[in-house]
This record gives sequence, structure tokens and C-alpha cells, in this order.
Amino acid sequence: MARTKKIFISDIHMGTAESIEGKSPYGWLLANRAALLTDFLGKLAGDETLAELVIVGDLFDEWVVPYPGHPVPPIGSPYADQFAKIAAAPQNQQVIQALKNLANNDSISLTYVPGNHDMLIEREAVTRIISDKVKTVITGPGQGIYTSGKVAAEHGSLYCMFNAPDAYDNPGHSLPLGFFVARSQAEGTTTGHPVTKKQYIGILFDMLSKMAHHEKIAQAVFESVVDAIKAPRNSMEMDGINRYPGSIATSDVSETFKNLFKEWDKNMPDNVPATIAAIGEGAMLFPAALLQYLVKRKPQNVVVFGHTHEWEVRGFSLSLKSIEELLEDFALIRRDIEKGDYKAALKIIEDLADPGPDAGSDFIYVNSGTWIDGDSGVAGDKPPPATYVVIDEAGGKTTTEVYQYAGGELYAPSNLLGSRFTTK
Repeated sequence: MARTKKIFISDIHMGTAESIEGKSPYGWLLANRAALLTDFLGKLAGDETLAELVIVGDLFDEWVVPYPGHPVPPIGSPYADQFAKIAAAPQNQQVIQALKNLANNDSISLTYVPGNHDMLIEREAVTRIISDKVKTVITGPGQGIYTSGKVAAEHGSLYCMFNAPDAYDNPGHSLPLGFFVARSQAEGTTTGHPVTKKQYIGILFDMLSKMAHHEKIAQAVFESVVDAIKAPRNSMEMDGINRYPGSIATSDVSETFKNLFKEWDKNMPDNVPATIAAIGEGAMLFPAALLQYLVKRKPQNVVVFGHTHEWEVRGFSLSLKSIEELLEDFALIRRDIEKGDYKAALKIIEDLADPGPDAGSDFIYVNSGTWIDGDSGVAGDKPPPATYVVIDEAGGKTTTEVYQYAGGELYAPSNLLGSRFTTK
């Protein structure tokens, strides 16, 4: 049987043992989902149609740590780094073993691309923890693009204003504002004032609509999150992570990143415009994929992102809209966001995608979703589905699908989410 399938997963967010312990666990991958992922990886090992598994970032999570917690092991710890500590957590050991088994399967390739929550991971750590047979695609902190023929995959956080590696606002460091937001979300969960993803996005769009000038929007969003969590302290331990000694006050974080929006286009000339990077924070990465791949006429026409924790699959056909017309739409999006009418901008974005997959697409964007079940911090909240992307290159065309995994067989028609898209 020919091995023509590639599977993409992302945003697993394995945390430390203490992250899921106690009355207020703040970790994003709890024991039940870790067991489900282990079962899934075991099914992949026996799939005779699978050629490769690509992890598209955030397998590990060294960001979601409360203010007084340790983002790296303290001096005297038996662990070489935070990634080793996370791998040794009881809930994660089964996942790591399943990945080792896949890496040692000569019929299936295993590839690792970093995300933002594992931004500081290096090739040596992947080799040490999983296997030297893992293909690591790391070109910088939180950066790496997997390519194979017409397919490209990267985490997607590079195109999000608060989560792209940032060596500009605080020279000598690469951790972005999103690191400090994640620390604050973890703190809020432990103190009984969690800021859920829905609330966070609400804060973002509220600021976009209220602020006549967006230069200080990063500062305003961070300060709103800090106010919402009602933290009993105003500083977070850093322990030397990314060359941050001691601790850092939340007021210093706010001051450091206050010009993030204003200086984005100057600092990131090869990235998406500031307006698109801002709405990327609102879990909308389809525009970034179009700009970075289709508009730049890169050879890949199937693009996989993660990061948003929301599965998605969209097609785009040049027979319906030319690249020149697409650029006109992006100019309108920028105009609407700059005047505070983000709803009009979102309507334009929604209309960018093909109405259906039947005719075949010139470009396909797909988001791999997530496996987490604990990020809201609110007891009883329904977790997002555990999802994976399947790309099949059989028959000279590329077919893209998103499935939910809830146990049972792979590729069950009842677990197909959305539509099946095929390139022309």
C-alpha cells in the first residue's frame, strides 16, 4: 500500500507535573487529553498509508507559568532545561514514548517545527528528549517552515503581533509580549480570575474599536489582562529565561512593548502589515497565509498553520479574484481597522474564501487546531476538539482534510470536520 498521507498536529502544550495539580490547575494539556494523544500516536504507527507526521509547534509549553512559578528549572534541579522537566511529567511520559516509537519507525518520518510556547527549544533538546531521527526545522526562536513539494507548514505565530519573536522592543531578548500575557493568564487561573481565550480576544477587539490611534494597543491589551486577573503581586519570576535575570514588574513589561504596533512595519518589513498582525491575535491567520504565500507567489499552494487553537480549512481560486483584487481587499481591511471598524474588516476577510470546495482551489489554507483541554481555567468549560490535518498527495492532486480524534479509527467519515479541499 502506498504511503501518500502526511498528518499535521499542533498546539499540544504539554506542561510540567505541577501545572495540572492542585485545586486550580493552570496547564493546558490535562491527563485525559495526553492519554488520547498517546492513543492517536499509536494508531499512526500502525497506519500503512502514512508517510509522515509533522508537529507544527507548541508540543511543549514553557510559557504558561504563574507569576511566582519557575519558567526554567532552578539551580540544583535534576533537569537540563524546562523541556526535559516537561517531558518527565507523569502525564507526558506516555506521549514522549509514543513519539519515540514513531521516530524509530523506518516507514514513517517525524518532523518537528517550533511554535511560540516552545520558542526557545533547540535541535539538541529535541534529539535528547525524543530521538536523533526527528527532523527538526528550526531557523530561529519560534521559527521554521516545513516544505515538501506544494505543501508548507509553520506555526503561524510569526504573523501575530504579540507572539512573533521580538528582538526589537527589548534588544538581547526574543520572548514577545505574548509570553507575559500567557504568564498572566496562568496567574489569573491560580487566583480565581481566569482570562479565557474568548475574553482575551474580546479585549483585543474592544481596544481595536475604541482606540482612535492604535500605537499603544499592545500596552492597552496587556494592562487590561493584568487588571482582569487581579493578581496579588505585580511582578513575575524569570529565573534567567531568555537572559531575563531575577524578576520583572508588569509595569516594566507594559513600558517595554508600548510601541509594538507603531514600530511593527519598520521592524518587520518582510512580515505582514501591522493591521493584519493585530487581527492575527484574534485567531485569524487566513489573511497572513494569503499574503505570505499566494501574494508573494511562493511555490507552495497548500499552507498549514497552527497557533489559533481553532481548526479551519479554506480555499481560494484566482478565477474568482485576482491577486490585484486581493490586494485591494487588504487595503480596505487596513482602512477599516485603522478607523476602528473591525467588524467591517472581518466581513471582508470572511468573504475572501471560496464559497465551496467543489471546483478545486488554487490555494488552500488549513489550521491544525489543538489538543488542549485546560486553557480556559473555568471548571466545566467544554474543551475544543482534538484535531489533525490530513494531506494526501495521491493521484497528482493534493487533498486536504481536517479530522477530529475521539478514539476509534483514523479517517472515520463521521469525524471529518468541514469540507474536503483539493488543488486544481
